[in-house]
Amino acid sequence: MSEYGWIPVTERLPEEYATVIVTTDTNMVEPAFMLPNKRWVDDELDGLGERVIAWMPFPEPYKGR
Repeated sequence: MSEYGWIPVTERLPEEYATVIVTTDTNMVEPAFMLPNKRWVDDELDGLGERVIAWMPFPEPYKGR
């Protein structure tokens, strides 16, 4: 894992249907999830045209004081 929390897809994949943050080979960063066929889609179910190279889980929501 990188110092920023990115996990290369060559090391590990997220659970299927788990929404995560992905980064692509064209430097796009967006929420997406992976289908059982290993296809990545965004929140509108559009396939990502770029190749996903790394992902990270969403951070915990802010809880205040």
